[in-house]
Amino acid sequence: MNNNVHKPVIQKNAIYRKKYLKRLLYKSIIVLALILVLILIKKLNLSSTNNVLGSLKNNIEYEFNLIEDSKKLYVKAQQLLDSSLETVGVLNSLSPKFNAPIAGSIYRSFDQMVVIDGNKIKNGGIDIKVINGEDPIAISNGTVTDIHKSGNKGYFISIKNGDMEITYGYISKPYVEEGDEIVVGEKLGELGNTKDGNKYLRIEIEVKGEKVDPTNYISFSEII
Repeated sequence: MNNNVHKPVIQKNAIYRKKYLKRLLYKSIIVLALILVLILIKKLNLSSTNNVLGSLKNNIEYEFNLIEDSKKLYVKAQQLLDSSLETVGVLNSLSPKFNAPIAGSIYRSFDQMVVIDGNKIKNGGIDIKVINGEDPIAISNGTVTDIHKSGNKGYFISIKNGDMEITYGYISKPYVEEGDEIVVGEKLGELGNTKDGNKYLRIEIEVKGEKVDPTNYISFSEII
């Protein structure tokens, strides 16, 4: 008799727990899905992604702190968020680089103090000391936006692709013209010999109008 009285109550509690766990599961799936999506779009804008992840983390803390029985799930989600933020940074540092435009070693590095016309300034690019007689090639696709000659330094060829513009300098004889569509691996011109008998290639990279260190975008086998 007592069993019959308590049976509906037990069934009711079981249904309630089932619905509660189902809602909890749905929230967990949504949280994990958002985290995965944000990690996948990291390359679009890393800083924005991290900001959104931080905001999501705050929202999770607010939402899950209201549910007493979900503390364990909240802790797991919080740990996953912290791990995801670190993963985004690691993945960004491991982003693939362009192949070098020519075989050689870095002779002058980015931001190194150099003397030009008697004035000391920071180097806005890098100078590569070429170790063979090959012609420099394009490291990315793009459109030739500018070709100009700078005194005895030779020609400078600028190729733009999206927010990035790469300039190749110290070229004695260009093989391309302004407006040309360039593909990766295409020869850009011939390098001339300098007074010391060596050949050099100048590389400058601008991203969204700001000069950046080319070694962050190009892989070199040797650096001296």
